[in-house]
Amino acid sequence: MSRAQVINLQQPGEADPAGVLGGPVRGIRRVRLAAGEQRLLSSPGTETTLFVLDGAGDAHSGDTTAALAHGVSVTVPLDTELRITAGTGGIEYFAVVLAVAETAR
Repeated sequence: MSRAQVINLQQPGEADPAGVLGGPVRGIRRVRLAAGEQRLLSSPGTETTLFVLDGAGDAHSGDTTAALAHGVSVTVPLDTELRITAGTGGIEYFAVVLAVAETAR
């Protein structure tokens, strides 16, 4: 019997792939932030990759700031915090959280 599943990611929200995928993917989410809104990406023992779908903003980690815009992808390394701040028109992004095996740490 197939464990295939169709997950609607057209609207913001989160999907738990655990029942379908056996690999390191721990979370899939689509996020929409209003102008000036912030989101902190931080999960011990994981890495996160996000891809900007619409809008613009900034990504801040430590002393580093990067501009975010449509088509830009950012990876948050293991045990690192990244703060996303939406620009004047807001920002929408797709994020995937990946578990990191103990042996890779």
